[in-house]
Formats: sequence, C-alpha cells, structure tokens
Amino acid sequence: MEIFILKDYKESEKKCSIISLKGKPGIDFLDRLKFDEYDFSGMLLLHPDGEPIIKIKKGEKILLVDSNWRKARKMYTRLEQKFHLKKIRVDGFKSAYPWKAGRPDNGLCSIEVLWVLSLLAGKRDDLLFQNYKWKKEFFEINKIK
Repeated sequence: MEIFILKDYKESEKKCSIISLKGKPGIDFLDRLKFDEYDFSGMLLLHPDGEPIIKIKKGEKILLVDSNWRKARKMYTRLEQKFHLKKIRVDGFKSAYPWKAGRPDNGLCSIEVLWVLSLLAGKRDDLLFQNYKWKKEFFEINKIK
C-alpha cells in the first residue's frame, strides 16, 4: 500500500498528527498548492461518504486529504470534479482526538486512519502512533490490545 497525503499548507504543524511521518517509506506528502500538477488517477480516496473497506490489497494507492473538515470538503469536491476517484472509508473505529465542530460521525484524525489502514493491509504499525498524544485513549475506546 502506498499513501499519498494531500496536506493543507495552512494547517498548523504543531497540531498536525502526521508531520512526523515525512520521509517514511510508502508515505508521500503532496503540496495542496500544486494540486493541478498531480495525477490522482487510479487512487482510492479516503472520504467520509465512501464505501466501507475491510481489506487493503497490496499495491493500492490511497489518497488522504489532511485538513480541517470544512476545507477538506472543498478539496473533495475538486478531486471529484477532476478525477472520478473511488471513495472509501474505514468504519468501526472511534476517534480519540479532541475534535472541534464539523467532524462526520465516522471521522478519524489522519494518524488514526493511517493506523487503521495499516491494520487493514495486514501490517499493524503501532510506530505510526509514536508521536500521537491520544494513542492510549484510541486503543482504550476501540478495545485494542
């Protein structure tokens, strides 16, 4: 699995749960300001209205929009208009992140959804949570050992 993260350049790096993943193999950060330069064809788009996914196949390319929910909706619209990507979502997990308003019921923060994707790909990667403040709470509310 390869993850492409379309990151909002205005998002605070201090609050960002995934910034520590820069340089990690299999994860590519894309610049939202260069949106029109990228070809997202063939990628699966993580989207709160997507089809539930229960397994990630080897070689899948997944696009994650990393932004607040209001801005993410705008980016989803641009992606849908330009690239007709298949939308997927992860279900069955609750976020431990202390959200402000606007989060969909099934919304996870970026690092949480990346962890779940690693689980669905058959390669649980707890190192993704290395710098995540709410790791313990996430495991507790989701009954993960």
